[in-house]
Amino acid sequence: MAMTTGQGAMWHVSVAAIRKCGADPVRFPANPASDVPSFKSHVWLTSLTRESPNEEQLEQELQSIRQVVQPSGNGAPAVWTPPSPRAAVSALPDQRPGSGVGVTATATTPQVPTPQAESSAGHRSAQGSEQRLKTGPTEARILGNHIVSGEDIDWYFAKYLQHFHHYIPVLRKKDPDECYEANTTLFWLVIYVASRRYCRDRSLFLLLSEHLEKDIWTMISVTALNFDAVHAMLIMCTFPMPTIRFVTDPSPTLAAIALNTALGLGCHTGQGKNAQFLVGLRQHFQATDEEASATWLACCLLAQRTASAIGIPPPSVQYSDTKTKAALESSLWADLIMMHDIQRLLNRFSNAMYTQITAHGGVHEFEVAMWETEFESLKPLISRYDSEIQLGYFMSPPNTPIPSIKTHAVRVFNTARSIIAHSLDLETRTQFLTHAPQWAMRTNIDAACIIISILHSECAPGMSEPDAHVLVQQACGCVLRSSVRDADLAHRASIIMDTFWSIRNIASSLGPCPGSRTDRLTAGVTFWCLNMFRAALKDAQSSTDRVNKALELMQARACPTTQTQPNPAVKPQTGALNSDPIQEVDWSMFMDDFGWVGDDAGILGLP
Repeated sequence: MAMTTGQGAMWHVSVAAIRKCGADPVRFPANPASDVPSFKSHVWLTSLTRESPNEEQLEQELQSIRQVVQPSGNGAPAVWTPPSPRAAVSALPDQRPGSGVGVTATATTPQVPTPQAESSAGHRSAQGSEQRLKTGPTEARILGNHIVSGEDIDWYFAKYLQHFHHYIPVLRKKDPDECYEANTTLFWLVIYVASRRYCRDRSLFLLLSEHLEKDIWTMISVTALNFDAVHAMLIMCTFPMPTIRFVTDPSPTLAAIALNTALGLGCHTGQGKNAQFLVGLRQHFQATDEEASATWLACCLLAQRTASAIGIPPPSVQYSDTKTKAALESSLWADLIMMHDIQRLLNRFSNAMYTQITAHGGVHEFEVAMWETEFESLKPLISRYDSEIQLGYFMSPPNTPIPSIKTHAVRVFNTARSIIAHSLDLETRTQFLTHAPQWAMRTNIDAACIIISILHSECAPGMSEPDAHVLVQQACGCVLRSSVRDADLAHRASIIMDTFWSIRNIASSLGPCPGSRTDRLTAGVTFWCLNMFRAALKDAQSSTDRVNKALELMQARACPTTQTQPNPAVKPQTGALNSDPIQEVDWSMFMDDFGWVGDDAGILGLP
């Protein structure tokens, strides 16, 4: 693989190399911290290639070139000095090496290094692609008017690999400079994810959020996307922007594009260099079999997970996974394979539920029980939980009596309670909620909605008032711990649920059991609960000054208040989240989430 030119890196020319040079001159930088070519060294090398002097003369002239390129002071060795960011040079063209095709008419080397033979060591095997020897410190980069030092970049990458990479282990360019050369969007995404919790400069986090919301769509607009572009979309789906909404989350769109791109790259065959797929504009794209297989499994599980979260029928991922799993023999991939297997079953479940709903308007009790039985086959892989399947019990066809609904409700309640307890336990031991991916946060929102709605329904289990209050506060606190800034999805959801619970004594019961917006599949239960919480606030308008104030804000469409980042070090409290939780509700953003218009409107976008 041809060595790429790095700023500040010294170039050394051998006698043999000069003898092989043609008439075209080779340009050298005037000094190690600048890309401005030295005219003197240009003339010297041109003279060498034309006159073909003897070897002794060549050696003398080479020594002169070295003195020009790398001057030494008083015989002391030159000290490497960090270069200025490439992006700071305004004259350079806008280069996006990983955002699209990455192959031009003058390109002579592939965008991705040629893979080495896989090492027997598990850690080396998991990295896969060839790693270049680092010749100097990480380069500083510039985004907009913000310069990120090489030291900060190294720190952000280290935090990402330590705390976030294992949730979606697809990043293969772990060296920051290599990652930047492969795909600038992927590079900034890694820094964005790390800065969600470990931000050294708050302004950088805000700048990254604004930049990536637009840049991701520019990246996917090209004809042929490569492996690193797919990885960027997968990371964006796992750790989305803080501005997403319940029903307008772009993650399913990005996951579907990533899935189809991976198909076009032949990832589903378990081969990183499949000549039947990597042709034309893709002929220079390549990866190891391990990287391609991991990419494919990640695409499948996120295509299912993101579609399920917003309640739309997911794309089918029922392809044979024999070859891809065979390439992932290392124990490092055990969690990824387990997640894929679970989502593959839920993919069949979601499609079957949608078929039942379109045919009968709901799902019969025995259908859900059948899927629960099949889910048991995966229990050796996991210890928890089948909440997504159990929510199907609340999606029965209209006017269909279910005598055992209270029994099912108690089972679903216990499952939701276990999810919250398990999440809090993991947070205590491993800071799970602090670094959790989107699907974990969504699952906890579902669990919290189920707990609150069942406790306020006719099928509530026997539980004392103090115990119920503690459980609800734990559930809301569990959701809040996933928040990375005020007014993001987790923060809004926790405040809304806690607000409803604070006025439950003046709100009417939610009925025999929680309902569902069935066209939204199992996500419809959460949407139904949130809509009922809104209706309860509306009904309680004349009963509490706090609710009156909130509803006035809703109708006035008040602007969002200045936001600050939640402190991740604060542990969930068993008491109230706030002394006056309704004052924390940003009602204008909550209305944007669901599109409330007028007194009698429902949730726009839902049936």
